[in-house]
Amino acid sequence: MERFKKVGLALSLSVLFFGTAKADPLLDCFNSIKAQDYKKALQYGLEAIKLFSDNPVAYFCTGAAYSDLGKYNLAIKYLKIAERHATQKQLLEHIYNFEGTLYTRMGDYKNALLYDNRTLKLAIKLGDRKGEAFDLNNIGMIYRNIGKLDNALEFYEKALKVSDEKDKTTIYNNIASIYALKGDYNKAIEYLQKAIKINQRYGNYFGLGENYINIGYLYIKTNNLSKAKEYLNKGLEMEEKIGNKRWIGVAYSYLGELYKAEGDKTLAKEYLIKGAKLLMSIGDKPEAAWAISKLKELDKK
Repeated sequence: MERFKKVGLALSLSVLFFGTAKADPLLDCFNSIKAQDYKKALQYGLEAIKLFSDNPVAYFCTGAAYSDLGKYNLAIKYLKIAERHATQKQLLEHIYNFEGTLYTRMGDYKNALLYDNRTLKLAIKLGDRKGEAFDLNNIGMIYRNIGKLDNALEFYEKALKVSDEKDKTTIYNNIASIYALKGDYNKAIEYLQKAIKINQRYGNYFGLGENYINIGYLYIKTNNLSKAKEYLNKGLEMEEKIGNKRWIGVAYSYLGELYKAEGDKTLAKEYLIKGAKLLMSIGDKPEAAWAISKLKELDKK
């Protein structure tokens, strides 16, 4: 299963940035992210940096845009600059949180755990329950990635207890991944359906694309190939409209698994290669490694 959903942007711009009309590019950057127009968000973020070169929030929003576009190394670069300029603990909490998430996606679990623990301490100190939930979720992610599934589930369940409804979709996704790894695919599908219902309720197009791709993979595992193809293609179409290379790469990889299950080795290899190449190009080592491992399995047959 996929490493699910990044941290959300839980920033209060009225607190973090006090500006006049000149602040429009910065506000537009965050508004574009909210509207899921990540290319435009990047444009506004870079414009904001030119106007406010010492403002950490401008670098943060630019890093967030790069992250949503699947360019993690560039996202880290701008978040490091934001970290150097930040003086407020609230902002530092969000920067650390985001950096921890990106390091997890890049497979650097040592740095991921370092930053996630930093932000968890700040969240508790500041009484930020939303931030605390994100941090617990991300630490659970790290345990999942290093194979400690029961520890991961423990942290996800802690995160659920302090989460708002909207934020529970991420945790439901992650709990689904644990049950999938344990081989309980029906239980995993049950949790993903919970996430889908919430994302539909709030019109979260970005989240739905991820949900559809992940549930498509689970239907492959339960041998319901018609449903798998339906959900994977629906999710891929959404992610292509958004331009999120990471999820496009994941969808390609899962379609490779689908075609393998259908007995079409040629198409399976084609899509697994497409997925691996795209994921490697953006530095998503864990997901690229998954696609490569499936390619090796295919070659052995």
